Amino acid sequence: IAIYNSLSFLGFSLGSFVGGVALPPLLALISGNFYISIFLVSGIIRLIFAVIFIPRITEVRAVQNYSTRAIFLDDVSPVKLRSYRKTIGEKLSRLKPRK
Repeated sequence: IAIYNSLSFLGFSLGSFVGGVALPPLLALISGNFYISIFLVSGIIRLIFAVIFIPRITEVRAVQNYSTRAIFLDDVSPVKLRSYRKTIGEKLSRLKPRK
């Protein structure tokens, strides 16, 4: 945990330092608007890291492969929606009305 915290602190410190050093030239590039320049640079750097590191993420355990369609559309299939409607209807019919 100590090594993780040390590396996190180092990353935060380096990021702040680089941001402080790089800010004056950026303000000149983007017509002097501080917020747009910070968001633009932040977005570009995050996009670069996402493109580099997301393909490297792998699952260590053996898991069943699913397609994207199965993950997102499985719960909204007509068969499941009918079963949900039936289950919800049964639960609602058991409720007692308030007095």
